[in-house]
Amino acid sequence: MKKRAHLGDDVSGVYCEICNKTFSISNSGRSQIVSHIGSKGHKEATQAKTLSSRVTSYLTNRVPNKSDLQLAAKEATFSYHVVCHDQSFRSMDWP
Repeated sequence: MKKRAHLGDDVSGVYCEICNKTFSISNSGRSQIVSHIGSKGHKEATQAKTLSSRVTSYLTNRVPNKSDLQLAAKEATFSYHVVCHDQSFRSMDWP
C-alpha cells in the first residue's frame, strides 16, 4: 500500500494497489489497514490477481525482420486503398 497525498481534505489517505481503492487511516491507523486486508473485496482482488496472468506473457518482444516489415507495409497499403476509395473491407474480401 502506498501513502497517497490526500483523500479529499484528509491527508491520511492510503492507496491499495491490489484492489485500487483509497481509504483513510486517520482514526484507527494500523487496525484500519489490517481491517482492509481482511475485507472481502481485498481478498477477492488478491485472488483475481494471482489467478490471472499478465498480458505481456502472451506477447513476444522481438525485433521485426524484413518479412514482417514488408507484410506490415502491404497491410497498410491495402487499408489506405480501401479508405481512399471509400470501399468496405467486405468488398475487398476475396474468396
